[in-house]
Amino acid sequence: MSISLKRSLILSLFFPFLCCFQGKASTELKQYSAAIHVHSTFSNGEHEVLELARFAKERNIDVLVLTDSFLTSVTYGIWPFDRIGIRGINKRVRLGVRDYGVGRYFEAVREAQRQFPDLVILPGVEVTPHYYWTGLPWTGLKLYAFDHHFIVLGLTEQQIENLPVIGNETWDNTEKRWTLILVPLALFLGGILLLYLGSQEKIQVGKDTAVRTRRPWALGIAIMLFALLLAWNNYPFGKFGDPYSGRSDTVPAQGVIDYVRNQDGILYWSYPEAVYPDVLMGGGTMVSEPHSEDLLLTDGYHGFEGIYGNRITATRPGKVWDMILMRYIEGWRMTAPRVTTGIDFHYFKDPGGSWYDLNGGQTILLMAEKSEAAVLEALRKGSGYATFQEPAEGLRLYDFSVETLDGAKALQGGEVEGQSPVQVHIHLDWVQDPPANNKPFQLELVRNGEVVLKVKQFLPIEFTTTEELSSGPHYFRMRAAWPRKIYDVLSNPIFVNVP
Repeated sequence: MSISLKRSLILSLFFPFLCCFQGKASTELKQYSAAIHVHSTFSNGEHEVLELARFAKERNIDVLVLTDSFLTSVTYGIWPFDRIGIRGINKRVRLGVRDYGVGRYFEAVREAQRQFPDLVILPGVEVTPHYYWTGLPWTGLKLYAFDHHFIVLGLTEQQIENLPVIGNETWDNTEKRWTLILVPLALFLGGILLLYLGSQEKIQVGKDTAVRTRRPWALGIAIMLFALLLAWNNYPFGKFGDPYSGRSDTVPAQGVIDYVRNQDGILYWSYPEAVYPDVLMGGGTMVSEPHSEDLLLTDGYHGFEGIYGNRITATRPGKVWDMILMRYIEGWRMTAPRVTTGIDFHYFKDPGGSWYDLNGGQTILLMAEKSEAAVLEALRKGSGYATFQEPAEGLRLYDFSVETLDGAKALQGGEVEGQSPVQVHIHLDWVQDPPANNKPFQLELVRNGEVVLKVKQFLPIEFTTTEELSSGPHYFRMRAAWPRKIYDVLSNPIFVNVP
């Protein structure tokens, strides 16, 4: 993009003040590397929490975010006993945090934190809000949406135990459906009534006439037993969606989002477009499908994994993420989602590439201090960016900020209000020497869903561009990557309001 003479004059007039401001901002916030979406032996990871902490420390990771699977079992039953399930189809995919105990999980994290005080370790969980079945046991069952996951952070042990996700229905976390209570109660009372009522018939005993009452004892007892079994099936008399509806349902997902926000927790959608091969489990097949539309259909979550080891289209200019951000600045959404890198780490693999290591995919957090509170606040606001490098030479976005004409400035995840034109500052470079097969980066600057600037060159990339903005809300975000995204940097958005 060429800068006009008028813009160049504005830039030269404000350059000294800009330099001073940038220097101050850089001393206030530092960049800390975070490994997010890591599994331990509390779910299907191969390493214990202490081992993972040691590995993270050896790889100069500052923040280790554990996200062990909370609940990993599914149930298929036939009406009216849809929760009791059929033997052979019910399947515990693997043990999870709820099976081992949330308290034990938190204690393991606290012990690791005591042994590695310079490393911030967060205990989070990965949850499935809802799943649904299609087909029949004798024709072939298919399980959908079981891999539609949330990453949940910042909750207490009790708050995690009460997560409103399918399979974790409790008396405390469900809204009671009176039909689930009244139907077995009515049947039980009907069975009792049958024991006391019956038909009377007269019988002749010699010269006398006697009246005999016939009571359907067997039927009454059978109905009472059926009612008790139904009540056991229905307990705790509430549901999180219908797994037999045969269709996807975002209502349970929105319920989990609302619960986490009400508890002041943090929630990110996990790998919304990842696709895995079909998996045989018990008497059915688990089918994996991309679901980026769920990002549009839900609101109130803090973000999603924008970089992970799979193809993703939602972060392309004008696609799902930009559609959501545009709706946010237009006032139609409550929150604007931020992005992280989700490594979904379970074990080391050699050769396997950086997705099988803790420091290949990193989320860089901008914080004034390295503490649990600062990490949670950075994830809540999106203060930072997502990155991936293979191998991990170290790739850093040293500056991505927007400054208004009157000197107000915002960094990634922030908001600023001021006069137009605005200056967008970008500085991307290696931490160490570039790799031997160095290639130029393709950088795109996106404003309100459209690419307004493209740059293709070797690192370092460092420049300031001036943008004229109309009155109203706007946002900027950027992405820089190699071909095939072997090296990739995805920023969080900066919001600008021009009076």
